[in-house]
Amino acid sequence: MVQQCESQVEIKTLQTTSPRFRHSIHLPARNPEKLKKAKAIVEKTVKLHKVFSVQGPYPVIRASLRARGWVEKQMCHAGLQIYTRTAKETCCNDAGDSDGEADDVKQEQDLDGLYGLISRLVRNEMVYFYWTNRRDAINTSILQKEQMINHFGKGGSFTTKVGLCVNLRSLHWFDSADPDTFFPRCYRLGAQDEKHAFIEDYRRTACTSFLKYIVESAQNVQEEKKNEHIQEPSESVIVSKMVGTALNVCQDFLESLEHTDIDTNLEKTSSLFKEEWGEFIDSYYLFVHGRAQIKTSSHLVTCCKAMLQRLAEVSPQLDTDGIHNIWIVKPGAKSRGRGIKCAKRLDHILSLVDNDPALIKESNSVHLCNNSIQKHLRPSHQRHQTIPKDNMWSNDQFMDFLSSQGYKAQWENVVVPGMKKAVIHSLQTAQDLVDSRKNTFELYGADFMLGCDLHPWLIEINASPTMAPSTPVTAHLCAAVQEDTLRVVLDRRTDQSANTGDFELIYHQAAVHVPQYIGVNLFIEGFRLKGTCLLPSLRPLNHSAPKHLCTKKEMTTKKVTSLPEVVKTAKTPVKNISNRVLPPPVPQPPAPIHIGKFTLGLQKTAHRSVRRPLDACSRSVFLWRKGL
Repeated sequence: MVQQCESQVEIKTLQTTSPRFRHSIHLPARNPEKLKKAKAIVEKTVKLHKVFSVQGPYPVIRASLRARGWVEKQMCHAGLQIYTRTAKETCCNDAGDSDGEADDVKQEQDLDGLYGLISRLVRNEMVYFYWTNRRDAINTSILQKEQMINHFGKGGSFTTKVGLCVNLRSLHWFDSADPDTFFPRCYRLGAQDEKHAFIEDYRRTACTSFLKYIVESAQNVQEEKKNEHIQEPSESVIVSKMVGTALNVCQDFLESLEHTDIDTNLEKTSSLFKEEWGEFIDSYYLFVHGRAQIKTSSHLVTCCKAMLQRLAEVSPQLDTDGIHNIWIVKPGAKSRGRGIKCAKRLDHILSLVDNDPALIKESNSVHLCNNSIQKHLRPSHQRHQTIPKDNMWSNDQFMDFLSSQGYKAQWENVVVPGMKKAVIHSLQTAQDLVDSRKNTFELYGADFMLGCDLHPWLIEINASPTMAPSTPVTAHLCAAVQEDTLRVVLDRRTDQSANTGDFELIYHQAAVHVPQYIGVNLFIEGFRLKGTCLLPSLRPLNHSAPKHLCTKKEMTTKKVTSLPEVVKTAKTPVKNISNRVLPPPVPQPPAPIHIGKFTLGLQKTAHRSVRRPLDACSRSVFLWRKGL
């Protein structure tokens, strides 16, 4: 079949070379009006540099650009260096680069064939706007300055779990905020130093969790007695020993934060050995995970409460730790909840990440609200009636729920400001790592979890978040965010007062003035010598040596000049007129040499002589410096 956009010459050639198949081929009817209209549109848009290309099913982007007078050049594999991953790379090497899954959006239909005809006419024109679903779809190094693209280079510095974890540790160079106030503690267990740090954190968290368990057990003594499956009460000696160990570990932690541990005696150590830690962790599992009954005293409870109050002042995540010491094990290079596991035993966590670098995040919540996972689950019959079938609320619905619970003010005072600060701090730490390119933008999606006090905790930041209308909420939200993105990157370029939709400017960093590099400012520093030996003149290398001004006769005269009388008679023996032995001659100190210091600044212009006198009565110095 011959496509409609083929030229008339190609159609005639086909009919001439194959006359016997002329009646069996049904060619589409040529519409001169449509071709004329397409050429007029193309001619206008090419002059205005309004040619775009979109990779992937983004009907909202296509429709919005066409409404602004843009025409599409369909992306092809030739010349654009498009990279397509294999199924193995998609499953095993996803680099956390994208949260976009296989969008359940069908390509829009080109009913009259006008879009296909226009794309054919602009096939040799430059594309000025690229929208792709992956960063590596196009080689940005071959793009020109005026070409726009929706991905920054090296964005993985904060859109991967590992990158975000490492970058936020340098937040103190950009802001005084503490990352522990909005980002859960993370460790890369593939690195040995961080693996040891995680083990120490797990043990310390077990101590604080045990102290919480002691306090909670004392407050719920009556309820614990009603439990029929409870174990026999433990001996108070074991509990007292564990409480003492936990209190000592917490005290050492507080001293390390206050830097008072550096004054302690090195011979006195309060750290536990590996065997002692193993015994403590096993007892912790028995009491907390096994819910064994314990005997406590008011003194122990008072000590535990006092220590927890001191820890709450310096540990922002003390409340989120809970008492079960649950950690989230997340692969460092996957998205959409793939490979996530929750574990609460140290040996189990270490076995999961053995020989496999992973990111560990701590949380007291086991449920992850991710539609990529929840859409495969069957709703429970005991679920609340107000929860929709798709397990997703809109922003307004969530605010109504908070209002019904008496937390209406928390949304504007706690949730929204906390989310803004977390995003700003994440981008601050990555601004020196991401490639800066003009006419580049990117749409990111940040995942948050809310604590019991509605404090937001940043989980991760995804590049290329999925725009699939998977639920009624996302169907409206994703379409609106795509339209608003084009308003920001296109409409606001020509009109600063243009409507940006729901986008809000939350941070404007002042431009850093970088002085223009004009070469190294060189200085010569030296000392001026006063005496019989004058500083010789310095001349350019391409100048010939100066001729001596002395005549031959003068030079001869200088050679035969008589020596001083003392030197002349030095070889004559001296007659001793007395019986005394003459003392050796006393050496005289040399005459002092007057030294003066001067600094000479060189000009930055290459191949230029500099003349600067040393003083009023001395000769001038000529300096010559070659270009750097």
